[in-house]
Amino acid sequence: LCWTPQWTLNIMSQFNLIHVTWMTPALSAIFFVAHLLVCFNSAANPVLYALINRELRQQHVMAMARKRQSFTHATHEALEFVARHTHKSALAIT
Repeated sequence: LCWTPQWTLNIMSQFNLIHVTWMTPALSAIFFVAHLLVCFNSAANPVLYALINRELRQQHVMAMARKRQSFTHATHEALEFVARHTHKSALAIT
């Protein structure tokens, strides 16, 4: 939903259905708002995933509770979490 205005405007611009310059303030403002929606979508997705995914929430709480542990240990825990949730074919690449 957030990407639809951006893609619609880009396609219309590519096919010369609209011509956007800074001399057309209304269209420039619409492009700006469409871009803000895309940015909002990218910023909100991790938060929404954390709210929806119970295991991700639990991992976050555990990570915050262990904030006194060393960076190396926390990194190891994160890598183990990623390894548990990543396909083996993707791990073979790294």
